[in-house]
Amino acid sequence: MQDAWKVTSNFTLNLGVRWEYYGVQHNADPSLDSNFFLGPGANIHEQIRNGSVKLATQTGGLWNPQKKNYAPRIGFAWDIFGDGKTSLRGGYGIGYERNFNNVTFNVIQNPPNYAVVSVNPVDVGGTLLLPVDNAGPLAGTGVSVPFPPASLRAVDPNIKSAYTQSWSLATDRELARNLVMSLEYSGAKGTHLYDIGNYNVNGTGLLYLGAGGRQNLQYSNINWRGSNGFSSYNGLNVKVAGNNLKGGLNITANYTWSHSLDNLSNTFSEGGNGTFQLGYTDPFNPARDKGNSEYDVRHRVVISGIWNIPWGQHANSGLLSKVLGGWGVAPIFTARTGTPFSIYDCTNGHYNCPRYAPGASVPINGNPGPLSDPTVANQFTYINLPLAGGVAAGTGTAIDLPICTGLGGQGCSLPYSDIGRNQYRSPANWNLNFALLKTVPITEQFKVEFRGELYNALNHHNYFVLTNNADVSSGATTIDVKKGGYGDSRDERRNIQFGLKLIF
Repeated sequence: MQDAWKVTSNFTLNLGVRWEYYGVQHNADPSLDSNFFLGPGANIHEQIRNGSVKLATQTGGLWNPQKKNYAPRIGFAWDIFGDGKTSLRGGYGIGYERNFNNVTFNVIQNPPNYAVVSVNPVDVGGTLLLPVDNAGPLAGTGVSVPFPPASLRAVDPNIKSAYTQSWSLATDRELARNLVMSLEYSGAKGTHLYDIGNYNVNGTGLLYLGAGGRQNLQYSNINWRGSNGFSSYNGLNVKVAGNNLKGGLNITANYTWSHSLDNLSNTFSEGGNGTFQLGYTDPFNPARDKGNSEYDVRHRVVISGIWNIPWGQHANSGLLSKVLGGWGVAPIFTARTGTPFSIYDCTNGHYNCPRYAPGASVPINGNPGPLSDPTVANQFTYINLPLAGGVAAGTGTAIDLPICTGLGGQGCSLPYSDIGRNQYRSPANWNLNFALLKTVPITEQFKVEFRGELYNALNHHNYFVLTNNADVSSGATTIDVKKGGYGDSRDERRNIQFGLKLIF
């Protein structure tokens, strides 16, 4: 429901509410649906130990439906002085989001109709031979091993619907004819964002319950899909826009100062910083991973424009006017500060790698230096990591975090670190796109526009942090950057395309 109410001649109010219901995923045959349900216990760890897999036919569904997703919205527009030159606009609203299928659909891999098991070399005496039977190590030939426990893809039966609260306030002022300046603030807060965490890491049974390698002894890893994610964003934007200025110039300039925080930037951690973990560092304390979002950009400038060049438009000769007139250029320049990343130390990592705990201060922003490896093109040293007692990081010195003691994960503690998530910054980034336009009138109703468009017009190559190598456990003493270029995944070569458009 929505209504626009013109309270006065210069003040309009918008009110609305939206109800969103996504339902509960289900198979046409409910006997094929199963999920892991927590059991009785005084705390989450006892409940995991006493939990079990149940069919949807036993529980009435895979999870509880959420039927109270009411999303109110309010907005207003105010012509402050009633002269059409100064406006104030603002609003607040809530929006819900369904979970995406790859998260919930994976429950098809749960017992009793399906099982995912892992057989490792240590399970067969140290060498895992390549079998010729399609059943692999489970064919019953060769070394006999106990059937390993299955892993689970479990959805929290009490999972909440993710939602975001958004709010904004903006004022626009006409400085001169066709020249407007805007000051805009926008904010957002994400709640119950969809997440994932391993509730049954080997070693947590001993850590939390005093016995057993895992908390639940019947299953191996339990990838728990819940809704404990959160985020916040605040941004201030200053914009100057001039349209149809003297000489045929239209220009827009934006500067944005913002900050984005969260505890998980995407559900499966498949971003640039997700190589060394799946979900949270500690699923029982999601707030420990609160830090800069992977896409957090503090400063961003965008300048764009279209200039319809006036030369030749009033030439005496009609042919000369068509040749010299109708030209235009359209540049778009973008510059921003770098995005955040984390450094990891997998020396003692077990399931997830802990964040790197340096023995001395490390610069948040590095400085691209000499080639890190003469045999690798366009790869440069960015951050020099400190040594501890003259020994490189990741070699078992005091610089590392002791995570596990004992074989098989016994005596493990989860990979904590006081070093905040995404505390380091990649280099700044800028780019220029450019278009050259030529418009030729055919008749009063038809004209043809020819466009030549250059993406990365200056063939500029930015530096990108090699986050896939941001693990110091191998003894690495540097974090490197690489220039984007042809043949690289960060392809920044100049691209040119031509277009022909009929306007009528």
